Amino acid sequence: MLAKVDEKVRELVADVLGLQDDLEEVRLESDIVDDLAGESIDFVDIAFQIEQEIGLPKVSPEKVFPVGLIEEELFAADGSMRVEVESELREKYPHIPDETLKELRSTANKRVLFRVAVLRDFVVHQLGMKSE
Repeated sequence: MLAKVDEKVRELVADVLGLQDDLEEVRLESDIVDDLAGESIDFVDIAFQIEQEIGLPKVSPEKVFPVGLIEEELFAADGSMRVEVESELREKYPHIPDETLKELRSTANKRVLFRVAVLRDFVVHQLGMKSE
């Protein structure tokens, strides 16, 4: 079942971004902005398509991706993630797995929060499924 969700999410992202003929380019580890050339309006369309195609109610980009944090300083002067930032991520985005947060802490790369996998994890979480 999880493989079907993976495929559906990848197809949905490909459709929104006009990559239907390049589905292999849309991988779970793809950054929607940097790798797939998505723009802010595409996040709105992706959220709408999740509602329509998967049947999840009231999806907004802010529920899936921590868009409000992209401009914030996530890390303290010593390089560690600020405690309040990690708390906010865990509270508002329970679908983001610990592995992703660990990667964020170790690489200080905010872009890990905007991967196709985060969208897939949101759908899995909303459907009450378990990730593999």
